[in-house]
Amino acid sequence: MRTWDDVRADALCCTRCRLSRGRTQVVFGVGDPKASLMFVGEAPGFHEDRLGEPFVGRAGRLLDSLCADVGLSRNHGVYITNVLKCRPPANRDPQPDEIASCRPYLQEQLSHIDPGVVVTLGAFATRLLLEDVTGGPIDPARVPVSRVAGYRFDLAGRTLIPTFHPAAALRGNEGALACLRRDLRLAADVLAGRVPTAAEALGLNRPAQPGPEHRREPGRDRRREPGPDPRREPGPDPRAEPGPDRRREPGPDRRREPGPDPRREPVQGRLL
Repeated sequence: MRTWDDVRADALCCTRCRLSRGRTQVVFGVGDPKASLMFVGEAPGFHEDRLGEPFVGRAGRLLDSLCADVGLSRNHGVYITNVLKCRPPANRDPQPDEIASCRPYLQEQLSHIDPGVVVTLGAFATRLLLEDVTGGPIDPARVPVSRVAGYRFDLAGRTLIPTFHPAAALRGNEGALACLRRDLRLAADVLAGRVPTAAEALGLNRPAQPGPEHRREPGRDRRREPGPDPRREPGPDPRAEPGPDRRREPGPDRRREPGPDPRREPVQGRLL
């Protein structure tokens, strides 16, 4: 890996893309080379190109004011740079080949400074570093800044916080200004250790503490208590209980009673 001075010297005389032909100065970056917080913007503007320092115009003054509100200062523990190191003509959007030419400088700045928190300002810086998070290209239509602003991403062990560019707030976007305030507060809280990680919030990184066992205390057994089985309970057997005999009671024999045998009974002296 090259030294910091070598990287900076190479950038100051860079001619890798067309932007070198129209620049006044290369705007490499400004701040503490061992900063804990790094801001990454889009590209130098008119004032930056003249002075060779990022965020010195109206957007820079707004950024300084918002940082001061949360106890941050570009003069202490902060480094500020851009994706592009040269100003695009008329402040147009950076082109893909221009971003590709400047990307190695930004990567070396990140490696040397090794900040704990990186705040991307605007769409181009956000998409560029989110590609390092996801490992692939980011579709700007699907991932606008408004969708990811205020979220925390892991960037090779660093905390990446995307947010709006201060210029968006200067154009009257009250939502962008509110997001900037919120996200800079979040960055300050992360640096101060006031934002727990998900593992800390869930208590997953603390040793288990002994506590009362949660076994069920003895009490009423809510299962159905045994009761009389209606199928087994003895009762009167309607078949065995004596009762009136419904068979026909004996009565007079209706068969013809024997009478005199007419064959034997004498009738007027004749024997039949």
